[in-house]
Amino acid sequence: MKAHIHWSGVICRRPGRYLSWPTIARRVNGELLVVFSGDREEHSCPYGKTQLIRSADGGETWSEPVTIGDTPLDDRDAGILVLRSGVIVASSFTVPTWSRLDGFREVYPAEQVDGWQRYLDSVSEDERRRWLGNWTRRSTDGGRTWTETHATAILGYPAHLLPLESGALLATYGRRVPPLGHRACLSLDGGGSWDAGNEVVLRDDAPDIELPWPATWDLGYPASVELAPGELLTVYYQVAPHDRKPSIQATRWSLT
Repeated sequence: MKAHIHWSGVICRRPGRYLSWPTIARRVNGELLVVFSGDREEHSCPYGKTQLIRSADGGETWSEPVTIGDTPLDDRDAGILVLRSGVIVASSFTVPTWSRLDGFREVYPAEQVDGWQRYLDSVSEDERRRWLGNWTRRSTDGGRTWTETHATAILGYPAHLLPLESGALLATYGRRVPPLGHRACLSLDGGGSWDAGNEVVLRDDAPDIELPWPATWDLGYPASVELAPGELLTVYYQVAPHDRKPSIQATRWSLT
């Protein structure tokens, strides 16, 4: 199979804010939903929220982000799935930022970490215990309202696989070592083997500039949907040209 890249670009950006770890899903009516961790200060900070954007035109234009999950802790790595019934399931997890502040002081400005410390000191021990973990929530009205979150036994980071109409299995992934960027690969035998020799380069233009850690390599977590047979949209995060913090970006591409 051959790949053709139609376009790549930013689909959600907030100046001065750190957006990351997106996942995409497609509803039966064709609407696209992307969730991510937004309204952050840095890769690691206590302020992450689960946010959602929508597209009704195949990813050409996108809505403003809305917050669908905001615990007192850092909400990270949002995932989304549309069930056959139409119910939407979103997931995320939280981390014990308070236990990592000493290490962050070696990376981030002292006044910034002091602010995180003051915020975390305002979160009670009971709240920390209540909200630390892995979470899912459901929506039964096209993602307008959501149930309360509840803990799951799942622990780990997401990897993205997508079965295609052709019967092939698509894997999308990021490279955090040179050459930086986003890649895709196909399996024609249900994941038994992968056509690594024909790896698709979705993006290879991460800024080659000196940025504070970890923005020099902080990209990835691509996830894809099939808009029509062989027509794909992949979302991910990386730093856009002339920016210093990541935004949510996408590539529209096709396989022939």
